[in-house]
Amino acid sequence: MLAMLFATLLSAAPGQPPALSAEPCEFGETYQLSAVHCTVAYTNNTDKPIRVAAAAVLPTDSMAPATALIAAHAAAYFDVTANVENDRGRTEHVFYAADAGAGLKVYTKASGFVLSLLDGPMPQIDFGVIQVGPGAAEQPKSLTLDTREVSGFRLKSVVKAPPYIDCKIGDDGRTLIASFKPNAPWGTVGEYIVISTNAPKQPTVSVHVKADVHGEVVPSENPVQLGMMRLGNKNESLIALKNLTGKDFRIGKIDVERLHATTQVEPCVPAARGCNLLRLAILDTQPLGMVSGRLRIELPDYHRDISLAVGGLLLKRDTVVKDMDEKADKGNPQSAQTTPGTSLDLGKALRSATKRVDPVEPPGHGPLLKWSVANEELVYGYLIYRGDSEGGPFVRVNDAIIRALNEDDSSEYRWRDASAVSGHTYWYYIGVLKQSGVRQDLTGPQKVVAK
Repeated sequence: MLAMLFATLLSAAPGQPPALSAEPCEFGETYQLSAVHCTVAYTNNTDKPIRVAAAAVLPTDSMAPATALIAAHAAAYFDVTANVENDRGRTEHVFYAADAGAGLKVYTKASGFVLSLLDGPMPQIDFGVIQVGPGAAEQPKSLTLDTREVSGFRLKSVVKAPPYIDCKIGDDGRTLIASFKPNAPWGTVGEYIVISTNAPKQPTVSVHVKADVHGEVVPSENPVQLGMMRLGNKNESLIALKNLTGKDFRIGKIDVERLHATTQVEPCVPAARGCNLLRLAILDTQPLGMVSGRLRIELPDYHRDISLAVGGLLLKRDTVVKDMDEKADKGNPQSAQTTPGTSLDLGKALRSATKRVDPVEPPGHGPLLKWSVANEELVYGYLIYRGDSEGGPFVRVNDAIIRALNEDDSSEYRWRDASAVSGHTYWYYIGVLKQSGVRQDLTGPQKVVAK
């Protein structure tokens, strides 16, 4: 449905159709850190052939062939490869075909759903602020990776890591231990460590490592928060760079990445040894909306750079900003009252559902699980977990994700565990897989004796 809608939007135009229209593709379900393939189609709606160059928007993706001559009123097909990296949930990768001579560029996309082998789809080790260099002690941190996708899960080895991070696998085979080396770059760091696993579903997993690394020269803030800015204003920010020992230092070249900005180095006020002031000014040519960039400042005396992350929001001068919370308070006198939190209970969901459609029961023997859900707007599907005791461990037992039905009122489901051994006692619970890729528990463990 999404693919058909996207193609319709591209080709729909008042009067005659566009010279070139596109049909997207679906690559289905895949796991993180994999490459997926599907085929997109471009149709020439004119009476003359069109020669196009094809390319991917992301440098990690590709599109083949790189060029094609599309005959009049004919279609050409391109194989696209999307490296989903650390995507999660419903995702889209964009591609295009262009005729530079005619100023024509038509986009299309490959869409699908990306799963993570890990229970937490975005594992991260946050070191916070750390000090590196001579005399600084190592500050190792660890993260244990768990999964209910497979049994006997183990990490095998570190496949890829930044050269300035020491990392190893713990004795339990599920814990990553990492620490920064003395030669780590100064400033904000955000990198991935890739680790091989024993799980064929996802042979590698990645852990994001972030830190604000302090050396001898330290900025007054990092990241640099510009806040809300408006076009036409003097959108400037001052960042002090100080040597912790009070030693004077030079600032060399400053690279500005993903920002329309100027920089200027000035003395600190009041003047002080080992202190330089950096004036950052955002230009009116900066695209409106979220501002996200980076400054890389050369420190010649130390033969290294310091990296500063920069963020903010740029609006037009006349853009009106409203406080939605305040608006809600004025419109609803009761909004200031605290509303107790609620949790989803499977039994309650079954009893409160108003639409009762008897689904077909799966054939065969084995425990039959039944459940009903009233609101599935953000749900992609359901996962069934089984354990030999109430405390687990639990492992997913449904190979194929049970896709959400998204019925108007409530959706009812039946699933049978054909792999259960007769007479054996099991514990089951149902998990929800959101469109975002996040997993949540729908029920608690429930005891079943297989017949």
